[in-house]
Amino acid sequence: MAPMAPIPRQFPTAFDVYRLPFTDDMVLGEHPSEPIYALEIRAGFRRDVELVLHSGPTMGHPPLATLEEPPPFGQNQNMLVRLPPSPFPGAPAVVALETVVDFPRVGFEFALEVGNGSGGSGGQVPMERFEWRRSRGDAVARLGGIGYGWKLVRLANGPPAGSDRAAWARHIVARGSDGAEVVAAVSESSSFMNLSKVLRFGFFGTGDSGLLGERWAIMAVMTALGLHHRYQQGRDRRRWA
Repeated sequence: MAPMAPIPRQFPTAFDVYRLPFTDDMVLGEHPSEPIYALEIRAGFRRDVELVLHSGPTMGHPPLATLEEPPPFGQNQNMLVRLPPSPFPGAPAVVALETVVDFPRVGFEFALEVGNGSGGSGGQVPMERFEWRRSRGDAVARLGGIGYGWKLVRLANGPPAGSDRAAWARHIVARGSDGAEVVAAVSESSSFMNLSKVLRFGFFGTGDSGLLGERWAIMAVMTALGLHHRYQQGRDRRRWA
């Protein structure tokens, strides 16, 4: 079977998240007057929550991706993200964001295929793992927010499948303390001039290069939004960072 056409680029290198007046819903974009996507937050009867990222600037546009946040007292606390179809046949439609505890550190990991439909060998889907970690490092500082937040690191060593090592190495701009490449970061806004601005999100290095694919980019954004909503709603008493 021939690979599907690549998913068009969904996000700019960096953008903000703005809360809409008198609601929990938000819009994503580089400026509040020119939103790219609308984010709808639906609360369930059991205190479960669904975040719906619409494929345009209004709630009337079809969903692009959804994130399901389980009830706070359920046994399984993994968030589940439903993504657009993958260019790789057989890749899962729903991907879990799992809690990883390495006391005192707590992170959140997901596994996803990377690329845009090429690079696998023997019919295998090139999978990689990524982890959200609390951070006060350089990548988060570059966002110009409150100085702390979360960074998304790529746990694989070497270039993504199908990419050139030298070209990949040139993309890297930040690493974690363990040497893992930082591919995205998110921080709360520090703007007192615009109280509707909630978050600042940025892609870095390989995450900004397109080598990981647009489905990965959607997963990175959705999980960042899910983590922020979880902490803002008091689902975890630890600080955002």
